[in-house]
Amino acid sequence: DPAREYLKKFVQQHEDPKFRSLALLAQYPDAQLPKLEKIYLPVRVTFEPTETERAAAKGVKAKRPEKSGEAALFESSLRERIEPVELTEAIKGSPKLAIVGKAGSGKSTLLQWAGLACAHALLKEKLTKDQEKFVKALGRPLFPIFVSLGAFDLYCRNENRERTAAALQDFLIHRFNARHESRSGQRAAPKLPPDFFGRKLKSGCLL
Repeated sequence: DPAREYLKKFVQQHEDPKFRSLALLAQYPDAQLPKLEKIYLPVRVTFEPTETERAAAKGVKAKRPEKSGEAALFESSLRERIEPVELTEAIKGSPKLAIVGKAGSGKSTLLQWAGLACAHALLKEKLTKDQEKFVKALGRPLFPIFVSLGAFDLYCRNENRERTAAALQDFLIHRFNARHESRSGQRAAPKLPPDFFGRKLKSGCLL
């Protein structure tokens, strides 16, 4: 089953936290590196007000500087929207999220963790309580596809391709098949069919 093989490789690839300090432990033969799920702490995110909301807030203040009931109510609803919430709550609010943060703040780790939650669920493996909450917030475990935009950009430049949906699918197939080709020519996983990611993207996934 190509999907099952993909999910198993996804878990193997992303369960390593990839923190530099932990990577140093690999120098010691008896070191037991923890899996990401064991040490991950749930993040809280803050929604940024949209330009429309900011403009509306300025308009209300300008018209009613004394903070009438209408202005106070508007400010209260805006403040409630930008209060920090857990990722599970953020997911319920929108099917698309852009997580913005400084370098090293944990953006990629967050994506790893979310993808692992779905992969484990689809493989019928045990989830942590936080992963159970996340998958429940999604409505169902979605097929995880992790895309490095930097690697995709490099692929398009090397192949002289436009950055299109078709190029993305080709890149994902190329990356998976190349990653699991050993030096001896023996494959660590079966090759994925060319339309594999196209079908997954149409059926619903965590991209």
